[in-house]
Amino acid sequence: MDLNQNLRDIHNEESSTPEEAQVQDVVEVLDGTDTSAISQELLATEPPKRGKKGKYQGQTGPRSKKGKEASRNNCKMVHGLRAKKLLMPFEDPKEYEAHAQKIVKTLKPQDAVEQEIIEAYAYALWTSPRYESYEQARASGQFEEKVCSLGPQKIAEKLGLSNHHQVHAPAYISNLAYEISPERIDHATFLLECHTKIRESMEAGDPHSLDWPAALKFYPELFESLNQWLIARGDEIAVFDDEEKVLDEYQLQNPDCLWHDLNCYAYFLFFEVHFMRLKPQIALLLERLYWKATFRPFSGFSDHFVKSQNFAFAQLERLAAYRKMKKKFENLQDDEVEVD
Repeated sequence: MDLNQNLRDIHNEESSTPEEAQVQDVVEVLDGTDTSAISQELLATEPPKRGKKGKYQGQTGPRSKKGKEASRNNCKMVHGLRAKKLLMPFEDPKEYEAHAQKIVKTLKPQDAVEQEIIEAYAYALWTSPRYESYEQARASGQFEEKVCSLGPQKIAEKLGLSNHHQVHAPAYISNLAYEISPERIDHATFLLECHTKIRESMEAGDPHSLDWPAALKFYPELFESLNQWLIARGDEIAVFDDEEKVLDEYQLQNPDCLWHDLNCYAYFLFFEVHFMRLKPQIALLLERLYWKATFRPFSGFSDHFVKSQNFAFAQLERLAAYRKMKKKFENLQDDEVEVD
């Protein structure tokens, strides 16, 4: 009997393992050829070792205590109602204990079954606000991302301010939590008045017609504030020289540049004076931009509040049904005692 017939006989047996299928494939390729040397080597070859069968293909997970502890948090939490851990990492166990005690004190469980139902109800009420907290965090992140992409200049443009105001709009214009004290507003108003008086002192708005050392003498606070603002902005040339508070030589020789800096500072002072008044208008503007361009319907977690509320009310229904059933059962027992 030749080799090919032997291999075909092996294939026709009842068992059909992957190794036998491999042998048949070799037969089809080598059919009609001299395979005496190859066949002996092939038949003598041991089948390859395989791992464990099943879903995880032999992966049993971490075996150390530290690894097992770390792997417990691998799954993604959807809403927390069925979480293995009762509380989220940021939730205070003492606050939850106080919350649960209030519920237990109100509903007054009378046995172990009622205790379990009431604890489930307390936990459902506790987890309900998680969705609201999630949505608030998500909306805040989207809001900040959108506002940062707008930038203060774009917000100033939407407010209808001039190009000069847009260029010098401060970064805090997009921060509705930012506060400017009344004293700071009064100081900025005073500095703007000084700027106006200097402009009125010029002849036909020509900076060369003004005695700048005299202006410094009359309005020292304006020039000192301008000097600090320029330094904070990163300008190489400030108002004063390095030794004492006299105008820098470059500023005296280039009054156009000094006047330009004063005007830029005046546009900045505009926001110092009017930001608190503009806040409601800015808030309305940002709200419209947010709802128009940022918000998108979100699915997957949005029904958590409804689910947790329904779960909570279901526990109350369980409690009422159990107490009703227990009372009925007690009445039946009383009737049996009377018959006896």
